[in-house]
Amino acid sequence: MIRNYPQKSHVRRIFKDYVTGDQGKAFLKRKGILAFCLRKESLADIGANHYFDRESYVNLKKTMDVDNNYRKASRVSFDKKNVNKFQEIIENINNTIIDETDNTKVRVTRENGKTKIMLKYESIQPSKIDLLDYTQKELEITLNEGETKCSLDYNIESPADGRKVQQLLDYVNKDEKKPLTFEMLSLEKLKATGKIELFDNLFQHIPKPWSLEEIRKLKVKRNSKEEKLKNDQLEGINSAALDGKNLIENPFVKGTIKQGFYFSMVCMRLEHEENSSFIDLTVEFKTKPESTEIKIESSGYYKQEGNEIQEIKKVLSYTEQDSIIFEFGNILQDLFDKILEKKDENSVNLEVLTQTATTVSDE
Repeated sequence: MIRNYPQKSHVRRIFKDYVTGDQGKAFLKRKGILAFCLRKESLADIGANHYFDRESYVNLKKTMDVDNNYRKASRVSFDKKNVNKFQEIIENINNTIIDETDNTKVRVTRENGKTKIMLKYESIQPSKIDLLDYTQKELEITLNEGETKCSLDYNIESPADGRKVQQLLDYVNKDEKKPLTFEMLSLEKLKATGKIELFDNLFQHIPKPWSLEEIRKLKVKRNSKEEKLKNDQLEGINSAALDGKNLIENPFVKGTIKQGFYFSMVCMRLEHEENSSFIDLTVEFKTKPESTEIKIESSGYYKQEGNEIQEIKKVLSYTEQDSIIFEFGNILQDLFDKILEKKDENSVNLEVLTQTATTVSDE
């Protein structure tokens, strides 16, 4: 429902921040306005400089409404030997405002033996009364302790959430002579073959009771260029992954590596081995800002309808989604660390061989 006629500045903000360029152009086209512009700021100006009826704004509001029933999560890790220091710093900034521009406040609690950090801040979001409204947002970050590393796990609703986590980490290190090192999984740390190997290993380490049925989407990337694979290209990848073959030996993958491309995102259809349930789970490595996101895109179950099998959509509870995403996050972290360790070992061995060869040459 929209009760008030939207302000011009709000309309501009909607076109700039809350709808995609294609969505904005499509909306204007339906009103007989062809917007030929490359920048969203220009599109926002066009949208704000026209006046539309109530029905049009209601349709624009529907475009903004996003289904948030499916969870998307990310994490930051650090060395476990620093966990006591981190907890001490966090407890010292409990109830502290770390950003006065949007009143970002830190609140620290303990639940079931785990430290939880709540970031509360003001955010501009779509409103039921007007197009935009200032609302209070809460971002929960959970500290999980592993054998050698600790992770800060959090759910993402918007890009602002990732920026808020980074703001918290910067504040933690603000007065530290020896700042804590926080890390995100970054493909930039791996060689081309290592990047492919990471996805290959993930396909072979799907946790029970799930099994990999199909690779639904796959993106390849080189520098800033990114593209989705075509169906015929996906077939070869699917065949190799489902048969347990080494992806690096796949002809398409070999050509991809030679051209400097690597995988940056995969969406997998996973099926439950004990019932008819399925989930579509996405793992994506992003660069601006740098983050690794794991998301359940869809879920449901198969149902026999006559001679056909229908997919019935059913959203898993937040607890179920969080559990699945957290498990895949741990698996991905472990696989990444092993590839990184192998890379470091190879570098050390190469250095030793070089030194040995130099010594022999000198003799």
